[in-house]
Amino acid sequence: MYQLRIYKVNPEKREAFHDRFKNHAMRIMKKYKFNIVGMWEVGAESEMEFVYILDWSNTETMERQWKAFLADQEWIDIKKKMDLDIGEPVLQATGRVLKAIDYSPLSTIQVP
Repeated sequence: MYQLRIYKVNPEKREAFHDRFKNHAMRIMKKYKFNIVGMWEVGAESEMEFVYILDWSNTETMERQWKAFLADQEWIDIKKKMDLDIGEPVLQATGRVLKAIDYSPLSTIQVP
C-alpha cells in the first residue's frame, strides 16, 4: 500500500524546508524503515506544496513507524530548533493511504 503525503510549505522558507527534509527527515525516516517512492514539488512560487509517496507493507507498520518517527528525540530537537530560528516552514500536512485497485498497473508492481 502507498501513502500520499502533501505539505503546504511557506514559500519564503522553501530552501530551509528542503534542507531539513533532505538532510534530516530522510535520514531519520530511513532509521524507521520508511520507503520513499518519489518526491515532487507542486505549484507556483507563491503557493508551494511538497508531495511524496511512501510504500508500506500494511497499515499497522505505517502507523507504528510514523509514531516512532514523530517521537524520535533527534527529530523533535531539529524541528524545535528550526521553529525557534526561523519558524516552522510547513503550514499544513496531510496524508492519504492509497490502495491500488485490481486493474491499476501499480497493483502488479513491487516497489523495492
